[in-house]
Amino acid sequence: MSLRLPIRSEAAIQQVQRLDVEYQDLSVQMNSLVAQISANRSRVNTLAPISNLPTEILSHIFSFLSPSRTLALEHFGGTVLPKTHCAWRDWIDVTHVCVHWRRVSIRDPSLWTVIYCKLGPEWTHLMLLRSRSLPISVVFTHVGRGIGRPGLAPTYNEPRVLLIANHRTRIKILKLDAQFIAHDFTFSWMLAQLYGSFPLLEKLELLRGGESIENEVVRIPIQYFCSMPALKVLSLHSVVPFWVPGLLPSFSNLVAFYFVLPDPNGDDMYLDPEAPLEHQDVLRNQLLPTLTQLLDILDAMPVLKYLSLDNTLPKARSAGTSWQVPRVVSLPNLEIIDLSGCIHDCTSFADYLDFPCTTYVGLKGNLAGPDGNSDDFPLIGPFLERHISRQRAESRTIDRVFFLIITSQLSLTLDVGSKAIFSLDVPCFLTAQSLELDFLRNAFATMPMADNASFEFVMEWQSGTTPYDAAIFEEIFGQPSLASVSSVKLESNTLYPLCPALSKHMPDSRFDDYLPPEHLRSLNVFPGLEDVILECIDCRDMDADELMGLQDEIVNVIRTREQGGTPLRSVKICECDTIPLEWLESLKACFPELRDVTLNKTDCRNMAADELMGLRDEIINVIRTLSQSNISRDHQLEQTPIDDDGIDIVPTVILQ
Repeated sequence: MSLRLPIRSEAAIQQVQRLDVEYQDLSVQMNSLVAQISANRSRVNTLAPISNLPTEILSHIFSFLSPSRTLALEHFGGTVLPKTHCAWRDWIDVTHVCVHWRRVSIRDPSLWTVIYCKLGPEWTHLMLLRSRSLPISVVFTHVGRGIGRPGLAPTYNEPRVLLIANHRTRIKILKLDAQFIAHDFTFSWMLAQLYGSFPLLEKLELLRGGESIENEVVRIPIQYFCSMPALKVLSLHSVVPFWVPGLLPSFSNLVAFYFVLPDPNGDDMYLDPEAPLEHQDVLRNQLLPTLTQLLDILDAMPVLKYLSLDNTLPKARSAGTSWQVPRVVSLPNLEIIDLSGCIHDCTSFADYLDFPCTTYVGLKGNLAGPDGNSDDFPLIGPFLERHISRQRAESRTIDRVFFLIITSQLSLTLDVGSKAIFSLDVPCFLTAQSLELDFLRNAFATMPMADNASFEFVMEWQSGTTPYDAAIFEEIFGQPSLASVSSVKLESNTLYPLCPALSKHMPDSRFDDYLPPEHLRSLNVFPGLEDVILECIDCRDMDADELMGLQDEIVNVIRTREQGGTPLRSVKICECDTIPLEWLESLKACFPELRDVTLNKTDCRNMAADELMGLRDEIINVIRTLSQSNISRDHQLEQTPIDDDGIDIVPTVILQ
């Protein structure tokens, strides 16, 4: 039996009409209830003190939440992408809390002046609209999926680029980081859409990034930079302009220029995948500007303060020849210059620049000799001497030296007035007759050291299977120019000639067959030494006899200084997680004349409860033992939180 009513039934029609009336009545009631709920919520919101704040104050509070105010432009890189995305998501949630908050947040254009394009075209468009006519900072990042070759990815037209182009006259900072992924979306296509006048642009950063091959670059016309009169910072990463003679943009306001390329392949070639197939392989010297062109570019930057050229210097002439350049470019405002690549190219190019004595000069890269040998070190020496002569001409002295030789790498940093003025980071292959030693010997001999200068020394005493001779470095560091060094900091590996007892406990155990020098001497080459910092001493698995041997070695070296007439003032042992406190107590007892001996940073993060109690008892015993001595002492015990996993316990005993 069917329950369906006949189609033409009058009863059915009346039933439908009745149900429709009931539905309309219920809809009216529901809308009324929703309106009442909304009104009640609004009344509750108005009771909150923040809802009674003037619009200007509420907008100021929002400024601490908006990523446009709280995050620097550098925070929009790929390394902190989740953090940035969450910041924008949280800010958008704030704008939807209530009608009042939404109205205030949208009406203040300063809360939307950083355009975060990763939220998509719709949000990009909204941010551009909400920023109104204010200057904006735009960060556009696009990384293609897959291989990233034309024809291997779907056709893709990026609408965000067109949105950005429509607001180019308001852009103050522009960062573009993209790789081409399709025929109609290449880096060149993107720049072509943005081509035009940028009257407010102060910072431009172009990065050819993504999943590209290591030696891939993109070339762009140099006229792209001709309509940027306010440009102050230009950063080019794997992006190379076509250098056209006679066509040079005005860079009169530029204060920072960063030009970076990846390493070329073994044939000194780069790959330009956006060029026609027959022109994609480009030689390095065809890609980079000539020396004359590069000097012309720098000559057009009279107020330049920061210069970084990484793998972008022209090839230097061979030994015995030089570039024929009629001038030297003066950069009187230069504060930092970083040159990376072949050291021969770096030092040769720097000869054509004139800059103040306060300029920090950084040299980093590889050596040009066969198999990376040290043939370029004779070129580094004269360059360093010229920069040191600038210091001497202004009566400036070096107050800190950091020197490191580890894993066949040499690093040297010099500070004047607590500010670095020179840094060298190059491969190093030390032998008794190597040019590196001549460079170091001559460099330290000419340094104008300040009174009470400090010296930090980190070194692996063996290269391959051949240990270095400590006497060589004693001769280098024993020069009269270093007589004013009063503070020395040494690490565990560096301590080896000082403390052979450490050798069997070093991580690589390469020094088992090395005979220590007859007279331990590492600290005796600095006649003015007063303060010693010993860092990262490794006492793991040492028994009592070995610990006593280590103590004796340290004592013997320090005691031999008494013959020179300059006693030590203090000894500080840092990063000493493996040193027993009783050992420190016994070492301290050997030097009652020292002003202070400090044990710093005992790591408790992995200690069990009974181990922590044992450490506590050891500290108490040390302090009580010292307090029973005939010498007056002040005692301090500080506990400094590190994180949720543990604390640093820093017992300090100061002798009066």
